[in-house]
Amino acid sequence: FEIFFSVIRKRIAKKNPYKPDNKHFHQLFFSYLNNLIKNKKISNTLSASIINFYHLIVVFVSYICSGNSFKLLTIIIFNILFYLSLYYFLNKKLIKLKLL
Repeated sequence: FEIFFSVIRKRIAKKNPYKPDNKHFHQLFFSYLNNLIKNKKISNTLSASIINFYHLIVVFVSYICSGNSFKLLTIIIFNILFYLSLYYFLNKKLIKLKLL
């Protein structure tokens, strides 16, 4: 979803979707944590660990619900909405802090 979202986001901003930028979720999350912690190594490790732990939980719950299409669809929709909410929260917060 992040790749799809990045392509759409760049198209809306009239930027080349094939060129890199620093507005991916993991980079926003790292910047936010780094602003709080003020230590790049810890912020990097913590952001990666939190993101990976979240995905591990989602995969585990999806595996448990693998026989129920409605539950799987609900998990997908929840994850998309959760991702978008966090993305916009972090983006807004970092702009306010003048870190973007």
